[in-house]
Amino acid sequence: LLYKMIDVKLKDGINLEEGCDEEEEEELLKVGEEKLRESPIGLINIRETCYFNVVLQVLFHITELTEYLSSKEALEKQEVDTKQMENRRTLIHEFTHTLKLYQNKKRIVSDEYYAYLNPKSLIYEFWNRKPFFLEMAQQDAHECFLALIDELHEAYANKKTFREYIEHILINEKRPDVHKKIKDYLKKGFEDLIKVEEKDKVPKKSVSLISNTFESITLSEIECMVCHNRYPTAQPCNAFSLTIYGNKKNQNESYTSNRLSQLNTDVKRYLEEEPQLFSSLFNWLGQHINSIIGNMSRFLYRIPSSLTLSSGSVKVTKSGKSDLKTLLKHYFVNIESLENDLSYHCEHCKQKRAATKKTRIVTLAPYLVFYVSRFKYNSSTNSVQKITDHIAFTDTIDMEPYFTIRNIAPKHSSYKLKAVIVHSGRSTSSGHYTCYIQTSNKWFYCNDSHVYEVQPSVVFSVNPDVLVYSRN
Repeated sequence: LLYKMIDVKLKDGINLEEGCDEEEEEELLKVGEEKLRESPIGLINIRETCYFNVVLQVLFHITELTEYLSSKEALEKQEVDTKQMENRRTLIHEFTHTLKLYQNKKRIVSDEYYAYLNPKSLIYEFWNRKPFFLEMAQQDAHECFLALIDELHEAYANKKTFREYIEHILINEKRPDVHKKIKDYLKKGFEDLIKVEEKDKVPKKSVSLISNTFESITLSEIECMVCHNRYPTAQPCNAFSLTIYGNKKNQNESYTSNRLSQLNTDVKRYLEEEPQLFSSLFNWLGQHINSIIGNMSRFLYRIPSSLTLSSGSVKVTKSGKSDLKTLLKHYFVNIESLENDLSYHCEHCKQKRAATKKTRIVTLAPYLVFYVSRFKYNSSTNSVQKITDHIAFTDTIDMEPYFTIRNIAPKHSSYKLKAVIVHSGRSTSSGHYTCYIQTSNKWFYCNDSHVYEVQPSVVFSVNPDVLVYSRN
């Protein structure tokens, strides 16, 4: 049975159908058990759930997360009757229960060659908590990842003021030589939120092991081209959405990111004009932000199959080539121009001005998640386009060149590839997700219930949609 479950190659011509003696059978079972322990387990696909399966495969192989969720502290928190846990208790129980089965290799169903687990109860509870994922259609794995870790985060989070949060970050950084610089940047970046928080006298920031694992902080700085005043905004970030810049046309069509950037600047401006209104708004946004982002992305990235577009539902651009380093350079090093419709309302000039925007790293999390934004809405043609450019990536990346704030880059800023998620198909509402996971210094290909070992060369030849790196 183990032989059939794990697809171990026959040794020395042993054939189970012809039978084998007790010694050969014992040796085969030992090989099988060892193979089973080191290999990921497949997950059954129910109702177009490959997007959920790849997210579980990634999360189940993040050691810090799985160790915490299995710890006495986490298990005790599950039983505490807090509002944040009460609303999520069933989901958390199902997640930790599925994780335990996965780690212990129990309740495994087997067919002729593969072993797999059925996460049905967990998926149903996730759908209960996030009803906009409940469709008989493909969903976005990146959205699912953010939604699931947000649920885990909120369940185990402790509330802190932003001043306490800054001190918490400095403790985690463990680099006293740059603490003052980091603190100054964060105080400026969170200045508006600190004012609202101190006025309401209610802690606004949630902190948990999940945020400690995935949450990096960037500083988005806008500079007015007339008065040269600078407006920094600190932004906690669980995943970096990287835009493919194939040519000038692609750059100009970066519709979503530009519009959201403008929304961010407008909110900052109105915050001073209507502080009471936006205090209530921020409270509401804090509770519903993931649902909002999920539904916005469905409008901007995904067109339902029932909707007829004037120029067709989805267009696939010609394939080009790029690499992760180039995308990171665009994100962290290049300066974005805000002009015409995207002009910034300068508080000093009291009117809209041409401005520049740059994003800089303040702190990096132990795990970095890079999402390659391949789907975008083109307002001029009323269509969704998929960019199929091949993105090359490497086993390790050094993030030091992207610390554009001088002298705060850590000495050890190297990250190693942990997982790759790949989407095949023409749109996010169709197609199929698979992933590659590194464990026990080996790479495994996970295609729902089918899991098998592959060579590293196979992994680095694929065209990624999501890349997960862990700090060396």
